[in-house]
Amino acid sequence: MRSLCCSITKLLGLGPIALAAFSQFGLAQRSPREVPLRNWPVAAPQFRASGAKKAGAVSGSSGLVFVAITPCRVMDTRASGGSGLTGPFGPPSLAANQARVVPIPSSNCGVPAAAAYSLNFVSITAPGVPVGYLAAWPDDEAWPGTVVLNALQGGIVDNAASVPAGADGGIQVMANNNTDLVIDMNGYYLPAGVIGSPGVTGPVGPTGPMGPAGATGSAGAPGSLGATGPVGVAGATGATGSTGTVGTTGATGSAGSTGTTGAAGPTGFTGATGATGAAGPTGFTGATGASGAAGPTGFTGATGATGAAGPTGFTGATGATGAAGPTGFTGATGATGAAGPTGFTGATGVTGATGVTGSTGATGATGATGVTGSTGATGATGATGVTGSTGATGATGATGVTGATGSTGSTGSTGATGATGSAGSANVTGWDAGTSYTAGALVSSDNSLFLALSSNSATLPGSAAASGVWAGIAIGMGAAPAGIPYTVSGHNLASSGTLYESPVSSGNGVSSIGSANSVIAPTACTPSMTVYSFGPTGGTFTLYSVVPNSTSNVFTQGSTIMNCSAGASSGGAETCSVTNSSQVSAGTLMTLSPPDQANNSIFYVAFSCY
Repeated sequence: MRSLCCSITKLLGLGPIALAAFSQFGLAQRSPREVPLRNWPVAAPQFRASGAKKAGAVSGSSGLVFVAITPCRVMDTRASGGSGLTGPFGPPSLAANQARVVPIPSSNCGVPAAAAYSLNFVSITAPGVPVGYLAAWPDDEAWPGTVVLNALQGGIVDNAASVPAGADGGIQVMANNNTDLVIDMNGYYLPAGVIGSPGVTGPVGPTGPMGPAGATGSAGAPGSLGATGPVGVAGATGATGSTGTVGTTGATGSAGSTGTTGAAGPTGFTGATGATGAAGPTGFTGATGASGAAGPTGFTGATGATGAAGPTGFTGATGATGAAGPTGFTGATGATGAAGPTGFTGATGVTGATGVTGSTGATGATGATGVTGSTGATGATGATGVTGSTGATGATGATGVTGATGSTGSTGSTGATGATGSAGSANVTGWDAGTSYTAGALVSSDNSLFLALSSNSATLPGSAAASGVWAGIAIGMGAAPAGIPYTVSGHNLASSGTLYESPVSSGNGVSSIGSANSVIAPTACTPSMTVYSFGPTGGTFTLYSVVPNSTSNVFTQGSTIMNCSAGASSGGAETCSVTNSSQVSAGTLMTLSPPDQANNSIFYVAFSCY
């Protein structure tokens, strides 16, 4: 989407209403369970707060100040795979056309009752299950008719908006179809007087004395033997004890002759080490006697058994820990620098040019003239004109016999009404409660575009009563050369047979293909369309590739790219939607062929290629 990838769409320059195929922050259509919590840019809000608490505009005024927070999940109505929130912030899902209060100050985000909040709304349904619109507004006001997102193709669709709150800091939400809803927040707006400049941080107090060690708890039952851990790092060698006084060395006896070395006997078992006797004092070293002659080396006697190891001596008491030196004073914290001035709000972008008005439909043929009725009674005699000069007197003719007056003939039957001419392309006008609208009419209301699904009057588009009567439509504006922008066009079928229409421009269907009823993909893109048909005969709407002709303005129909089928209309719109499974190449020419209709009919197509 985000782009659905893509970009926030604008509705004919009337306000930021997003279509299901678009979103500002990149939640492409995927499993409804994947809704990550992450930050988003805070768009400059376009509403004005009301009341004492919300005096001044939220944007472009010093009346309110924005306070950013770490993104926090306020609400998640999913019963399965959700965030585990409960009460007014958790399940159940939103029911169609039923408002629900969200008391944001009571959420787990820990924010105060604010004048407005920077929120990201995520609508979650199965792909193909549409949500016409989702609305959010203060909880102490009636719904003003504004919406925060559209998800006409279902799936997971999000859009960020700054929403004003009621006096208690709460908001209301409502969707015109059943849906799960996730709301995340990354900041809120407060009156400028509520937030003061931060004071200087005070010095850190001294560290308090360490409390006495608690009593050792009783030993728990021994656990099962765990796996042997890795060998730890060898500890530091302890300090060497002081050397005892050296005793005097005794006199060295004369060396005896060395006996022959005996044969080595078998090594006996190691006996227990005997206790080590106390060491006697070492005597003074006497004079060294003369070395006797070395005798032959005797056999090595058998090694005696090793005595048993003596018991380990008790560990001496640990010396007392020396008193800790006093903690030095912490230097005073420097004063916080003044906040820099807020940057100016950038200028509003130029409104895009109004689309070309479609051509007027052909006038229907005049009905046959009815049979002429009999001559009516003679009218009263008019005033006598001026007497002319007397002419010459002619000869008097014979008087004829007066015939009987004939009876008045019956009035002839009214001639048949001529066929209604095909409808011209739809023009968008502002909704008027005093106007009667027919199916297929396009109107704008409260910064939204609506398509009449049936004839009606005095039914406000976007209201609860408008369900099934008006359908919200959004028109996106693509960034060149990202593809073909999302557009809605109206078409007339003035004759039967195979006809071709441009997917993006309104007009009458014709039997040959040319530049007027085809469109080119400026870059590689994925075609997507939704058809609203008012034809009395159902059938298949097919998007074909077009083979151009370098020597003629008549092109040739190529292969089928994609198609969808709509049922026969009995007055309301019959719809079908399709998105191609792959991209078409840059430079591909495309045309749309509707099903053959026995009578005149109209249809609309919402088309894009990104």
